[in-house]
Amino acid sequence: MKVLKYIAITLIFVVLHISGEIVANEDHESRDLKEYQELSGGENRTKYQINARIFPGKRELKGVEIIRWTNRTVSDVNSLRLNLFYNAFSDPGSTFFKETSIFKASEEKLKKINFGNIEVKKIEIINRNENITGVLTYLSPDDKNADDRTCVDFSLKKPVLPGQTIWIKVEFKLKIPDIFYKTGQSGKYIFLAYWYPRVCILKSNGDWAGHQFHRMPSLFSEFSDYHVRITIPDNFKVGATGRNISNERLNDKLRVFEFTQDNVQDFAWTAYPNFIEVKDKIRLKGNDFDTDIILLLSHRNRSAKERYLNIVKFTLKYFEENLASYPYRTLTVVDPPLQGFNSAGHVYPTILTAAYLKILPASLKYSELAVIHGISHQFWYSVAGSDGFKEPWLDEGIAVFYEMEIMDKYFERSDRLLNSLYLKIFDWEIKRRAYINLSPLERSKYLSWNIINNKFFVGNMYSKVSLLLRSLKNVIGEEKFKGFLRYYFNKIKFGHHDTRTFKSEFNKYFSGDYAWAFDQFVGTDRNLDTAVYSVRSDKIGKNGKYKNEVVFVRKSGYWPVELSVILKGGKEIKYFWEKDEKWKKVTFIDESPVDFALVDPGVKIPLDINLVNNSKVLKKDNGIIRKFAVKFGFYFQNILASFIL
Repeated sequence: MKVLKYIAITLIFVVLHISGEIVANEDHESRDLKEYQELSGGENRTKYQINARIFPGKRELKGVEIIRWTNRTVSDVNSLRLNLFYNAFSDPGSTFFKETSIFKASEEKLKKINFGNIEVKKIEIINRNENITGVLTYLSPDDKNADDRTCVDFSLKKPVLPGQTIWIKVEFKLKIPDIFYKTGQSGKYIFLAYWYPRVCILKSNGDWAGHQFHRMPSLFSEFSDYHVRITIPDNFKVGATGRNISNERLNDKLRVFEFTQDNVQDFAWTAYPNFIEVKDKIRLKGNDFDTDIILLLSHRNRSAKERYLNIVKFTLKYFEENLASYPYRTLTVVDPPLQGFNSAGHVYPTILTAAYLKILPASLKYSELAVIHGISHQFWYSVAGSDGFKEPWLDEGIAVFYEMEIMDKYFERSDRLLNSLYLKIFDWEIKRRAYINLSPLERSKYLSWNIINNKFFVGNMYSKVSLLLRSLKNVIGEEKFKGFLRYYFNKIKFGHHDTRTFKSEFNKYFSGDYAWAFDQFVGTDRNLDTAVYSVRSDKIGKNGKYKNEVVFVRKSGYWPVELSVILKGGKEIKYFWEKDEKWKKVTFIDESPVDFALVDPGVKIPLDINLVNNSKVLKKDNGIIRKFAVKFGFYFQNILASFIL
């Protein structure tokens, strides 16, 4: 049975990682954005107003955007830095492709690929009548790749002084790629993310925080307001970040969708003629509005409707009770068709892509997991901003922690990611599988682009951090630990936080110093392994008493831990090993000999990389069959762990 369980875990881990052209309406083509002066109202956030026209038959998009941007630092700004992330998909020389295997593909295979790019046709500062189109410099601050064009500086003729506001007008054109990763077009299915020119973050010291586009999930962007108009062939159904405030049919060939959303870090959208649109709503505590749930189902997956709606509502209610109420008026869940499955399992403000495959058995709860994970990111990515390039653990690790908690709660009776007649597997067991095979080569706080491969990214950012948080929760207590996360989230929401802030607030909240936890398991490549080294019991003379000796060791890492020594007859002696030392010897005299000894008897610390050596009995069973079974189980576990993608 254990062998079947390990095989199933391996298979699940693999699964978890895996149009006619419309004639242009010239009258509409000439329509510009609203007058830029209208963007000057409201809060002092950066504001984007985008007018996009997509040509699915040509795999092209033409766009015009006006950005209201204010210099909120005390330094003069002499250049404007933008991200042109869509150039990541331009050719095998981009940093994104170099971090994947596509750049190694054969010449014949490369010819069959539809690459994409973004081209800035014109850029000007319209309230200064300043055209800066030709004064650009492509930058590669992360890896010095001269062939990467995802980060660009435009020189300004005169600086933007502290407190000054400029209106930037950008005319751009997209060539839409195949859906290699997250974004692109496959057949008539379109999902566009990272698709518009975006202003980088200007740090308080006046330096730009602009990064290139990388393979591993990452984001660092301003909280901004968006007003987006999308012109598309009339037969397409559209979903996007924010609320759909108008849906205007221009003629029998074109339709315009208009979306608006304030206080988000990004804007993404999808279009597909065959979506089945399902709408529902939920009222959450503290909100004076209903949250509209919009489900865009692939036409072949209409049977998944209730499954999706049930888990969406449950997850939103869970966060309402344990963290905060979802702060936006819409949540759109996209169920991609099979041809667009490379866009599945990703998250953007108020919109996420889920994953449903009919070929998977109903006992495998991956569709629920994808939704839970996506909604977790709505809080720990969309609302709580962090630098996903430099500190991805703050988003990924905390989101996975909540994923495990909600999976446990939603499937309370079965408590399983896989719950079949023969195999029952917890979500946290999958996370441990990714973690236990990590080599001491990477730390969780590593830069997102400076990690060996996806295996190390998942093992560190997702699994190691989430297991660290679950271990802290088990030791501190669930109510107190989640009380901290509630306090912390509501303090930093709609702003940017970092590791230093998280650690400082954690220590302050619990009136202690938990540097030993975060510095070890986030700040370094260290893992945790505490074990029972030896158990001994010697009879003393003829008085019937025994001198008992148990040695506990820290093979790797440090964690204050409970110890237990069980005597023959059932008597238990408990210790708490708090001192930071490599080994601890326990000796005592008792009328009974030791039966066995345990580290962490309640299994409160799933971060411990090897739970097998957490116990030891006094006498070994030297039977050949037992020795073979123990060795086979140990090596088989590690062989299976090596298959992590």
